[in-house]
Amino acid sequence: MPSRNTKEKPTVSVTNNSSPEEILHSSWTFINAVQFFNTFKDYFQLPKRLSIDKLETGLLLTEWSTEENNNNTPQTNRESSVLSNTSSQTATEQQPLDNYLVTFLIQIITPLLKPRQRLTLNASTLDQYLSYLLPQHNNPFISLSILDKISLLKDIQDLHLESTDETFVALKGEKSAKDMRIEPLGTDYQGWTYWYFDDTRLYREIPMPTGKRGQNKMNSDYTFQLVCSTEEEWHDLIKTFQPSNRTSNKELSGKLIEIGLNVISKLESRKVAKARNEAKLKRTKELELIPKKRSRRLEVKQDEEAKRQKILEIARQQEELEEYERKEKLKREKQLIEQEQQELLREEAKLRNNVHDFITQIISSGSVPEDLARELGTQLSKRATEQERLNRMQAWIRLSNLDVKLDKNFQDIKFEGNDLNRAVDHVLFKNALRIYLATLMKSDTNTSSNLENVYKKLVLSKYQHLDDFSMDLNHELLLVDDTIKSRALNLLHSVFHTD
Repeated sequence: MPSRNTKEKPTVSVTNNSSPEEILHSSWTFINAVQFFNTFKDYFQLPKRLSIDKLETGLLLTEWSTEENNNNTPQTNRESSVLSNTSSQTATEQQPLDNYLVTFLIQIITPLLKPRQRLTLNASTLDQYLSYLLPQHNNPFISLSILDKISLLKDIQDLHLESTDETFVALKGEKSAKDMRIEPLGTDYQGWTYWYFDDTRLYREIPMPTGKRGQNKMNSDYTFQLVCSTEEEWHDLIKTFQPSNRTSNKELSGKLIEIGLNVISKLESRKVAKARNEAKLKRTKELELIPKKRSRRLEVKQDEEAKRQKILEIARQQEELEEYERKEKLKREKQLIEQEQQELLREEAKLRNNVHDFITQIISSGSVPEDLARELGTQLSKRATEQERLNRMQAWIRLSNLDVKLDKNFQDIKFEGNDLNRAVDHVLFKNALRIYLATLMKSDTNTSSNLENVYKKLVLSKYQHLDDFSMDLNHELLLVDDTIKSRALNLLHSVFHTD
């Protein structure tokens, strides 16, 4: 497990003489081959979640299991594939690990064979067709060393890359370079680069050196180190990468913690699903052991229990679905709020810049008195007093030169004039209204919640006409007490009636 405190130079001590498991965990060739087949899993009819862990376990076997048949090879073919027809954990949970590997090999070499050869491809003929495609690998696959098994996977990958199969060529053409390439999560202060593969595995890679001194290291296949694959390891990683003072680690730490929490949730869900499945299998076996001759009363009781369990299971699944949909809805709502907030900040900044440019242009033309130019040339501070804000709003309204007046009644807000249709699009007029709303919201928190929607619509240019703005504003002011409403009306009249 990586540590923030160590400053040792990143190294991977794995060699060709290391254990097979260490080689698989560090071999770039193996990781790259698995990612290649995973990228084109639809073409190879592989599952949605290709398990590196199961492939590794299968590759570490030195003989096939003998439980399935007398030929010492698991019986499977592409048509009845363990992999191609399922993507769930429980569906393959009871399958031997050598079945998983053999079926994977069958899936990835089938497209390289002729149609007639595919009909006879199965576990028993797998070695024959591997030798046919790759004469350099003429020994039974199970007897190969781990290095030769990795080399064989790489050679199969190369055959596909050189293939002229129209379907695969078209599929490669559809995928962009971004789709084909997995981006690293980031680099820590020691120089390790972190990669998230599979759906539970985190690797880190040593930095690739340059120059003659680093040539040998660059030629090495062992540049990776498996950091996390189990729930316990992910918990340890999250503890290790808690927010630190090292600024170079903060972004990476955030990504790793977020991914780690998601992975832990997945692993816990799978653990629960596995336990539930095992309980069902145990119950099924217990029922099978009950003597066939049993009383009618017992049969009825068991049937009722089975129906009750089915109803409970359906209810549980419905609850899980509703909970999932609820969380997804909250997630979408949160994303929309964040997106709207970001858009609001961008539009506020844009409006301020447009106002500054407009004022600068007027000042440069010399059409504004010197004292007013000096006042308008400075940006309005967030700590500006209400009187300072009022002075600035009055100046913006005057300089907009729009034929817009505020009706002199103190019952509601009503604008008059010939420019009502373009007032909300004028930078100075629009900004004056924005500062007016911001002033009201700043002075009273209760008013803030009522006027927030009007403020957003104004800044995000949702109003097509000034009457739409005044209608919304009047509606919101009906929801506040008379004192606040009176203050809002008085302030707006002060903005428009300077005489």
